[in-house]
Amino acid sequence: VAVSGSGKYVANNPTLVDGGQKAVAVLLTEVDATSADAKGVALVREAVINRNQLVYDASINTSGVRQTAVDELAAVGIIAREGA
Repeated sequence: VAVSGSGKYVANNPTLVDGGQKAVAVLLTEVDATSADAKGVALVREAVINRNQLVYDASINTSGVRQTAVDELAAVGIIAREGA
């Protein structure tokens, strides 16, 4: 999950240029915000998560891009580990 230029959380997409390109949180449950804003629960700092359970936007489609997202999460204190 990333923060867009509007200050709202959006799906992390490395092709965006409004802030949505940088992973800063992990959404804990599925949220459908395709037609309107929706509330959700997210981890935003100081957590260890199971890397194998992460679900990525379709634009994050290579291991290198996924690693970048994991590194961005680590920068805000969300550590993704294998089998954590």
